Amino acid sequence: PPAANGRFVSLDHGRLYYEESGSGPPLLLMHGFGQTVRFWDPYLPAWTKDNRVLVLDLPGHGRSDPVDGDVAYRHETAARIILALMDSLGLAEVAIAGYSSGGITGLKVASAAPGRVRALVVVGGLGSLPGAVFGAVMRSYLTREGPDSLNPARMEYYTRSHGAEKGMLVARQFWHFRLLEGDPALTPERLARVTARTLIVHGDD
Repeated sequence: PPAANGRFVSLDHGRLYYEESGSGPPLLLMHGFGQTVRFWDPYLPAWTKDNRVLVLDLPGHGRSDPVDGDVAYRHETAARIILALMDSLGLAEVAIAGYSSGGITGLKVASAAPGRVRALVVVGGLGSLPGAVFGAVMRSYLTREGPDSLNPARMEYYTRSHGAEKGMLVARQFWHFRLLEGDPALTPERLARVTARTLIVHGDD
């Protein structure tokens, strides 16, 4: 069931779950792949003082419906769903903070609809730059972390966070990133469309 401050929005692809708290300018928070709204809990007490914070379960994660049953999870599709959510909630403009896959999705949203993102924070979300696929190091990691080789603790987390069936789909989608081409590619031409004030956080420092 949804949390006390949680809601479902029905969009063309299915239901998207979000939780809302605080007041002020809207701030949209998007977690990393395989995670849920709970990723952002430690930050909410500070951020809700000055912002209307909306925390999403990205498509196929947590309480949100998958886009479909395909193993190919596309950030481009996720970005379109985020824009549809904004339309549904009457949000003309938002700030976005995204971690990892959520950061990639934030860049996709900000480059697809520049006028609708006033500020953007991307944390660990540059793994696709500058080509059409993830780099060799990331692909090697993804290959090792396939659903048949995942350690039991991670599969237990996926099952607890998303349910058994959806948790396995998330694991397979994560593994499939090693093969996916053309997404989440963020070319210089695509990044040049971003007009939002942007903070990039990446690496150990």
